[in-house]
Amino acid sequence: MTELTSETSTEKQNTYKLTIADGLFILVGMFAAIMRLTELSKIPVSAAEAQEALAVWQFWQPGTAELAISSPAYFTFTAMLTPILGVSDSVMRLVPALFGVGLVLLPWLLQKRLSTVGALITAVLLTVSPMAAAIARTAGGDSIALFAALLLLIAWINGRDSRNGRWFYAAMIALALGLTSSPLFYSALLTMGVAWLGQHFAAPHLFSDNEEGENWKLETDTVRSGLIIGGILLALISSFFLLSLGNVGAAASILGDWVQQFGGSSLLENIMLPFLAIVRYETALLAIGVVAILWAAWHSQPLPVFCIYWLLGIILLWLTQPGIITHAALIMLPLYLLIGAFSGAIIGSHIGWYSWLFTSGLLVLWAFIVANSARFLRLMSAGGTEFSHLWLAFFALAIILTTIFFALNWDTRVTYQGVLLSVLVMLLFYNWGTAWWLSHQAANDPRESWVNEGTNASILILADVIQDLSWKLNTSDMDVHILSTIDTPTLRWYLRQYQNIEFGKTAPSDTQSNIVITPAEAITTLSESYMGSDYLISNHAPTEKPFTRSPILDTLRWWAFHQSPIIPAQERVILWVKLEQTQ
Repeated sequence: MTELTSETSTEKQNTYKLTIADGLFILVGMFAAIMRLTELSKIPVSAAEAQEALAVWQFWQPGTAELAISSPAYFTFTAMLTPILGVSDSVMRLVPALFGVGLVLLPWLLQKRLSTVGALITAVLLTVSPMAAAIARTAGGDSIALFAALLLLIAWINGRDSRNGRWFYAAMIALALGLTSSPLFYSALLTMGVAWLGQHFAAPHLFSDNEEGENWKLETDTVRSGLIIGGILLALISSFFLLSLGNVGAAASILGDWVQQFGGSSLLENIMLPFLAIVRYETALLAIGVVAILWAAWHSQPLPVFCIYWLLGIILLWLTQPGIITHAALIMLPLYLLIGAFSGAIIGSHIGWYSWLFTSGLLVLWAFIVANSARFLRLMSAGGTEFSHLWLAFFALAIILTTIFFALNWDTRVTYQGVLLSVLVMLLFYNWGTAWWLSHQAANDPRESWVNEGTNASILILADVIQDLSWKLNTSDMDVHILSTIDTPTLRWYLRQYQNIEFGKTAPSDTQSNIVITPAEAITTLSESYMGSDYLISNHAPTEKPFTRSPILDTLRWWAFHQSPIIPAQERVILWVKLEQTQ
């Protein structure tokens, strides 16, 4: 018989072995990285992204004034990477993408509250979330804000549950990240405060009311060390490690920008904007979220009820800050945590063979419904009147409901597991496609409700043409003289390497510039001595939508097949080149 000494006991406690759940989390992280890190430069940067990218690029240019920034955290981390990785669209989006992957993995730290299955499902839902993927692939501080908000919540909960002071350090790190990220973090902070008040004054409390729970106090040294760590990190991130002290003011202005969002236009369209974005992109939130809310209200478990209070706080924020579409992305945090807790409670820690067989059968029927519904929608969009596919879909739905009714009398647990798993699989399949479409294909298409203005890919062709002309005229890729009467952040970004570029309001008739860029609608006399070509540089949301007989059918056709009668407003430019230089 082996005697277990204190040393061997400590060694066993410090030894951590990977489990199947850990392997699944790693697999989920790999899929999240594929969604967020691949093809980062496929879509040109938007005007807002170009403004942030220009500030980073110009910081490293000698003899140039620094540009104003909106996210010190994004600026600091991206500016650290550019001397190593260079300057490109991909590098400018790399930091938000990495924080987006980190956001997906954070539920792993909340397994004690969500259960292992619940935490895994939450991570999977965040992986395929279209809005989370779109934010993670956008240059700016919103992705950092979401990561910091969820990390702050997890550190607060785990710190109180484990009574471990190290979580206080994690909370201070999250706070420093969030305060230097974007106004979205202040929205998360306010709404989490509302949720804390809700659970504090109404049952159930998020923490137990015993001596080791609610009344647990941090040691003075821990608080002092945590505040010092948070303060130092806040100062370093705000000032790019003291290399750009002017950015400290930008960190303070984030709060001012957030306050200015209150009292915006109270038109119904602006108030409904976040909700419409959820309807369009976050199908899982609507399909399972409502059921999860009812389950949480009925069972009154601490964390799910806290998520309900958090959700109510975000809805109140919608009403006071109308028209802010990023609030739709904020609501996915409490709802996905709630769905994870609900799924963990329903599925449990064991799934039997009967549950897998029942799930497989339901998946076949769900796929049959989706295929016939899509076929019906395609025929209707082409002017057809054939309803057989719709009746087949209804017939399959009737079979599903009848099967569930009889299965409930046979085995309730197997029925609940099969229904939930089958619905989750179908929603994950749909959300993955929607997330890939929004983040990889349509991030610059203003026909999507998430996009208001997008840079057209033709601007990349414009930049390549100018570079070829520069080599032809000056045997250099940066010495050609350019005059542009249109000044946009995207144009400045893609023409940043040209030292002899000037931006003005008009082009003089006697200009000697090798290349002139003017708006397509501008009236000039350049046609006498220049040759021009037309380029589309950006698309905008249309001011007037065309009249259609069935707007609902057009909307469904856009969602399912990405076909729409709406034509975005276009911004075009003319690239003028001297005739004598083209010969």
